[in-house]
This record gives sequence, C-alpha cells and structure tokens, in this order.
Amino acid sequence: MELQNVLATESTEAVVPPSNSKAEIKEAVKVETMPAEPLPKPVPTALPLPSDSTNSAIVRGKVEDSSGQPVLGAEVKLKNKTTHEKFETTSSETGEFTFTNLPEGEYIVSAKAQGLEEAQVGVRVGAKAVPPVHLRLEIAEMQEEMTVTENRLSSPSAGDNVDIIELNRHWLENLPKKDGDPLAVASQFLDPAALATGGAKIIVDGVESSALEVPSSSVRRVYINKNPYSAEFGKTGKGRIEVTTRRGSFHQFRGALSLLFRNSVWDARNAAATVQPLSQRAIPELMLSGPLAPKVSFFLAGRYSIDNENAVINAQTPEGRLIENFRIPMRKTWLLGRLDFRFTPTQTLTVGYQFKNKSQPNQGVGEFNLPDRATDFFNHKNEIKILERAIFSPNFLNEVRLAIKKEFQQTGSQVDQPAIIVLDAFSAGGAQVSQHRTETSGDFEDIVSLVKGRHAFRFGGGIRPQFFQALDASNFGGTFTFSNLSAFMESRPFLFTVNQGDPRVRFRQHESYTFFQDEIRIRQNLSLSLGLRHELQSNLDDSNNFAPRLAFAYSPRSGQTVLRGGAGIFYERQPDSMQLQN
Repeated sequence: MELQNVLATESTEAVVPPSNSKAEIKEAVKVETMPAEPLPKPVPTALPLPSDSTNSAIVRGKVEDSSGQPVLGAEVKLKNKTTHEKFETTSSETGEFTFTNLPEGEYIVSAKAQGLEEAQVGVRVGAKAVPPVHLRLEIAEMQEEMTVTENRLSSPSAGDNVDIIELNRHWLENLPKKDGDPLAVASQFLDPAALATGGAKIIVDGVESSALEVPSSSVRRVYINKNPYSAEFGKTGKGRIEVTTRRGSFHQFRGALSLLFRNSVWDARNAAATVQPLSQRAIPELMLSGPLAPKVSFFLAGRYSIDNENAVINAQTPEGRLIENFRIPMRKTWLLGRLDFRFTPTQTLTVGYQFKNKSQPNQGVGEFNLPDRATDFFNHKNEIKILERAIFSPNFLNEVRLAIKKEFQQTGSQVDQPAIIVLDAFSAGGAQVSQHRTETSGDFEDIVSLVKGRHAFRFGGGIRPQFFQALDASNFGGTFTFSNLSAFMESRPFLFTVNQGDPRVRFRQHESYTFFQDEIRIRQNLSLSLGLRHELQSNLDDSNNFAPRLAFAYSPRSGQTVLRGGAGIFYERQPDSMQLQN
C-alpha cells in the first residue's frame, strides 16, 4: 500500500502542447478559447497569467522563441479587426498571457520582444472554441492568418513528428511511478531496437548525462522521439530521453512539500510466512524557488529516499537448515540548485549544481549467501553546469554549455576473510569484493542556429574529456570451493582461486563530435532536413565515423495529410567499462 501526502503552495502552470519547429528564430503564440456562460455586459480585461475561468470569450496563449523556451515580458496585443479596439498585456515568466471577457468577432493577436521579430495570428471569438494555434513567421515583417488545421498540416516541418511523447511536470507528479523515478513512465516509450548495447541516452538541459538523478519536482518536461533524425544527437529519437529542468520565478516565491511512504504493517498477511518481513519506504521531497534580484531567480529541490527491504536466507549449514530474514537498507539523497540570470530578454545565463549520495549496505545476502557475505555500496557525485544562451539578432541564436562532474563509487566486503562456497548448501566467509572507481569528466558544447531565407541552419560541436581511476582487488584473499557439505566438514576443497598483481589502473577516454544540419523550406507544403555528424573517441583508431541524416515532411494539396519519413546512420560508442576490463 502506498499513501501520498502532498502540501503545496505553488502557482500552477498551463499545459501547452509542444510547438512546431520552423525555419526561423522568433516567438510562437499559442492561443485557445474556452466556452463559458455569457455575461450581460462583457468588459474586456487583460491578465498576465492564465485564468481558470471557462468563459467562451477568452483568448490565452504562450510566447516562445524558436527553441521552445518561454519569452518573459513580451508585449502582447489583441486587436479587433472590425472595431479596431486594442487590448495589451505582457507575458509571464512562463511566457503565458490571457485576455478575458471579449466580445465575439475576429481578432489579431501579436507578440514581440527585444531582439525578436513580431509574430501575428488571426483568431475568431465566438460560440465555438478555437483550438491552440502555432504560428511562426518569416524574418521579414509580414502578417499571416490561417486556421489551426491549415497551420500544422499545410506547412509541415521535417523536424517535427506526430508521435513525439511529451510529459510535463503535472503528468510526472500524478502518474504512478516506482520509487518516484521521473523516468519510470517515460522509459516505457523507448524502442529497444534503438537502445543498442549502450542503453538510452539521457540529455538534461542539453548536456548528456549517465542518468537522471534529480528530484522529481525539478523536472519541467520530458521528451521522447523529438526530432528523431537530428544530426545534433548521437541516438535516434526513440533511443534518447530529453529532459529540461525548472527555473525559479522572477516575480513569485513558490514552494512545495511532498511525502510518499509505505509500510508493511498495512500489507496483507502471508499465510506461508511465520514472520512478516519488514518493508518500509519513505520519500520526502522539498522545493523552493523565487526571485533573488530583479534579474536573478533561484530554484532549490531536495529529495531523500529511505528504503528498508529484506532478503530471505535459505541455506543448509553444518548446524542445520537456516531460514531467516535479513534487512537490506538503502539511503539516497538528491539535491539540485540553479541560479538564472536574465541580463536582457535575449541573453540568459544559468548556473546549476547537482549532488547525489547513495548508500546500500548489506548487499549480496540471501538464498545460500550468509550474512558475513554482505558488501557495502556507496556512490557520490557532484556536478556543476553553466548554460549561456544569447539571441544576437532575429536570425542568429547561440547556445554554450559547460559541465564538470566528479563521481566516486566503491563496493567492499564487510568481512575481510577468504570466501567459502559450498555447492548447493551455503556460502560464507568474506565476499572478497574490493572495488573503487573515480571519474572526472567535463563537457563543453557550442551550438549555433542561423536562419537565412528558406534555410534554417543548425551546427556546432562538443568535446567530452573523461579521466578514470579504478582499483579492483577482488578475490585477493582467495576463495575455497567445496563440492558438498560433507567435503566442507572434512576440509577437502576441490578448488582454490586467488587474484594477484597490481589492482590499480588509470586511463582517459575523450569523446568529441561535430554536426551540421540544414532544414530547407522547399515549398510551403514540403520541408527537407539534411544533416551530417562526425564522432571521435580517443581510445579508438577508427576516425571514419560520418553519420548522414535525412528527414522530410510533405503535405498534399488537401492539407489534411502529412507524409513524413527519415533515415540516418547512428554509431554506438565503446563504453568505458571495456577499457577498464582491458
């Protein structure tokens, strides 16, 4: 049984579907209307944040740039095409805006911000609700009006795909997931054929990570199969998970406290067990965010996991049959903090810190393994990220990412004695496990987006230096193996194994990549994406690792159908474990 107690004082954020990728860098306005009871004399008003009202005379939307990031402080205007009446507001820190109590009629919604071209879209307010509209205009100033069905289907993008999976934080908070893992649900949408031997690639805020080890409350969105044939990534869309973390509000303080707990006292009794095994789990999580200065915000989230489980020992010892429960505790601590600096509406800087501690004592006990075979596992990680993003002009965007990580893990025996293995009876003595590993790595990437006419170029590269130190002194004390219990009583082992030599090893493994991609708007209903990627690993002699990519999207004249396709070559990297074993 699992019970959840949540105490939250936090402003909700509107759930907005992902926008289409277009061949320009500018704002996207997402608009929708919702039905409600008519008022005798509607009075138009403008609000900076979405309302929960169900009035039909509501126009709401969201302002984003070409990379999908919300634009804060954008000037949003609503103009009635018949009466020329105008209403104004500004977008919130999440890029959202709302106009309420509007008379029926046709309107033009426009949004603009410093360094970004103005975007406009036509909407009609009436009895029928208007679905959300996604619209991005060319760099030259122009005005374009279209219906929702015409927007996505008649002008498709090769970088988009219908079967993209997007989970925002509201989904992640409410979907059931094992141990509160935010990727427990998302990982179910991965394609095993795309994972290969290296498993899924996890991209957190644009930086590749080995795992998503952050509090659940810090996750803003999770994407699966986004732009599957992009040359920017080494894995196809269904072989990677893209995660964006939340940033603090520049105007409001927010906080949330949650507690997930479970205890075996509420479990049904097992008729076959004389003693009910202990099972306890508690996961408290705390989140705080808000402004530190007019242009600085903070976000802090922490999570502590307490897990007490049991293993069952069922062995035949010289003293007789042994059946008992053995406690296996686990403790995990995850912290994430970030500072966001908004120097101008078009230039931002993020400094983030991630901390992890994981302790698992009493591992390896159960079945034939007696308690003195237990091992202790410990894992510790510190990581710093610096992300800079600047829009120098409406058609030039630059993103710089820097990450530094140091991770240490060790596994050791609780008892320093030779191991004893009696086949089909029991295993005792020390576990003869002694492993230590330290990884120090960095990640530097520079990505440029450039729009020129019908072409949307995206190119850049990155380097990932990695340094490893490892020690494996396992079985340096030796292991005695006996054929049966009688041979053990007579001290007649049939096998003795022991490892000798220098258990220490040091090596480095550097990785780098470059890519170039061009999305071409050949016609309004035909888009083509061409890309090329090249990868290198310092411990491999092979450098001929070119990976071409191709994707297209075509909409027939009817505008009701879009044909999409793509192909590409993807390389699998050699894992560092192979170098370690050599």
